[in-house]
Amino acid sequence: MVADGSITLFVTGGLIERSAVEELGAELDVATALCSGTVTVDLTGCTGLGTAATQLLRGKLDTARTAGSRYRLRLNAGRSSVVRALAAGGILTKREARRRARDVPHRWDTDSPSSLRTA
Repeated sequence: MVADGSITLFVTGGLIERSAVEELGAELDVATALCSGTVTVDLTGCTGLGTAATQLLRGKLDTARTAGSRYRLRLNAGRSSVVRALAAGGILTKREARRRARDVPHRWDTDSPSSLRTA
């Protein structure tokens, strides 16, 4: 076990073929079993991300967010095509989440005196 350490998995090439996704899954299983710190999947060298890979990453993220999880999972995405594939699978990067939050219209609380406008 890597106590309070971190492990980074660097992904290069495409994660489209079943064998590549299975290999990533096996590597993630080992990393998450060993690490009680942060497991980072660096996708900056990834050229393509298929649906199965996105589902795998989504499942690992969901597991990492449970109360009993010993590790934290972080994704680094580089190419816009990979970011779009992650978003299509329900995984937003921090940057994308902030951008979408800015685009949401502000809802004024009409019961709050600070939100009332006077002429």
